[in-house]
Amino acid sequence: MRNTIKRGVLVSIIGCFGLITSISIILEVIPAEKSRIALIVLVFLSILLFIWFAFSIIRKIKQQYMILKDEYSDENLIDR
Repeated sequence: MRNTIKRGVLVSIIGCFGLITSISIILEVIPAEKSRIALIVLVFLSILLFIWFAFSIIRKIKQQYMILKDEYSDENLIDR
């Protein structure tokens, strides 16, 4: 579970640097009207990516919690 969280944080940090780099490239290369549209699309896609990573991390944590909950339930402790 710790590896999943570390991987998510690492990907988020790399994604932020990629987003900043993409924004600077778009602002320098593309004309003003088209760059505004490109920036909106880029920000929208980055928000979707962040939401997807957040939900995947939450799902992993929830799975780990359910595994631990089943492992340490009252019935299993009585059997031991």
